[in-house]
Amino acid sequence: MIAFYFSGTGNSEYIARKFSAQMDIPCHSIEENLRFHELLIRHSRIVICYPIYCSGIPRLMREFAQKYRKDFYQKQVLVFCTQMLYSGDGARAFLDLFPENWLILAYAEHFFMPNNICNVFPAWTFGKKVVTHEIRRANRKIEKIQQDLYAGKVRRRGCNPLSRRLGWWQRKYFPATEEKAKDNVRIHSDCIGCGRCARNCPVQNLLWKDGHILPQGNCMFCYRCVNLCPQKAITVVYHRPVSAQYKGPVAQKERHSLGKYAPKYERK
Repeated sequence: MIAFYFSGTGNSEYIARKFSAQMDIPCHSIEENLRFHELLIRHSRIVICYPIYCSGIPRLMREFAQKYRKDFYQKQVLVFCTQMLYSGDGARAFLDLFPENWLILAYAEHFFMPNNICNVFPAWTFGKKVVTHEIRRANRKIEKIQQDLYAGKVRRRGCNPLSRRLGWWQRKYFPATEEKAKDNVRIHSDCIGCGRCARNCPVQNLLWKDGHILPQGNCMFCYRCVNLCPQKAITVVYHRPVSAQYKGPVAQKERHSLGKYAPKYERK
């Protein structure tokens, strides 16, 4: 078994790494510079973890699934998604990226985690108390999943007709929001040109040039830059002032981008 994840500000990274530590399996971000083809064909059980956006799967994870579609054929997949409230079928939706019966869904689960849209939701919704509560709840759920797997039990969260219907209803609005975000990044006057956002953007949407940050019209709405900027000088789609930032469930690390699927995680 091996785990792969995409994480904007750390929620899905935490779930993927915590589960992998419990199960003693390798765990990788899909942003790393790895030979994913070799890793996928070498393992029969694949863990996938990602945040859910309006019941939609992040673009980077969709592109990863498309690029390595052949390598996923007839693999058993365990899909975990992180969400603030309710996604309907956020984990099951991963199957929709493939032809029918391409994958074997071995397990699907949803994890409640704080929302990272920090200039829309009140700061208490991603404050220390909420984060601590959600981490404890997530840890208990991970232990339960481990027990289920050892006992041969299968849980497929979000696969019932009602969950699928609710997920579809929310998801139909996501493409428009995602498209709107592509070219809706604002760099405000407080920017000091440190380049931290450009180094950490998972899709190289932010170009550092002559001490200035220039958006490239390719934002994927992960909100990493908004929560990472030391000056709170970036907004995406929602252009309210950023008064508080969500640093993730653990101390946030910089993600230095080395290519489309290739940032290494390092401390600044």
